[in-house]
Amino acid sequence: MTGLILGNESDVEGYPLTDNMSKFVDDLPIELIELLNKIALNGGGAWIVGGAVRDAYMGYMPTDIDLATDLIPDKLLSIFPDAIQTGVLFGTITIKSGQFQYQTTTLRTDGDYFDSRRPADVKWNLSLFEDLKRRDFTINSMAIDVARRRYYDPHGGVDDIKNKIIRSVGNAHKRIDEDALRILRAYRFLGQIQGKNWQVESELRTAMKDNSFKIGELSKERIWEELNKILAFNNSGEILIKMMYDGILKIIFQWQQIEYVNLYC
Repeated sequence: MTGLILGNESDVEGYPLTDNMSKFVDDLPIELIELLNKIALNGGGAWIVGGAVRDAYMGYMPTDIDLATDLIPDKLLSIFPDAIQTGVLFGTITIKSGQFQYQTTTLRTDGDYFDSRRPADVKWNLSLFEDLKRRDFTINSMAIDVARRRYYDPHGGVDDIKNKIIRSVGNAHKRIDEDALRILRAYRFLGQIQGKNWQVESELRTAMKDNSFKIGELSKERIWEELNKILAFNNSGEILIKMMYDGILKIIFQWQQIEYVNLYC
């Protein structure tokens, strides 16, 4: 791939792209390359982050690509005036590039969470290392620098993919307390990720069960959005059994009493 401009370098130790990641980078649409180059030319750095990096490592072509950048939202909007202000208070805008749209978020740290959903405030930290620390699971806490052909994995996401483990970034209880929707997201990833025998790490599973009552604080729309995704998977029955055994379905459907056989595996 030619025509790439080096943007700001991250503060995380990087590694050469794996073969699967290299193929993913080589096949990126020119519209995304132009977007990344534009950020670099305006004094910024940008990285592909989250699930796209996880899927690329596993050899699957991501359907959505999210970006993180060290440019603050006002600067981004001056560069991309037709961008959609998706969640600008939290540093997120959606940049249009050709026929594609890319959700782009300023590197940040989150303040305290008071509603099991969103932080009370955010600060532009402009550190990739700090930004990746605030994410939910290790397999989603990786990043790729396209121009440098490096990937960043400070929390061992690649090892957890190899071992088929869903693990929180940092303290599991803190991650779940911040956003109770992560409980449902963990079950969703059991169905979404290709391959069998994925497991939720024991500390995270305990935190999910201990904080399951907080699901009741979430909006019904957020709950059903995640539940509908789970129901669409071929192995949805297995996931629902796990959710039932862990007491999650009881919270969602407000069951007063339920009897079940221990089928958790």
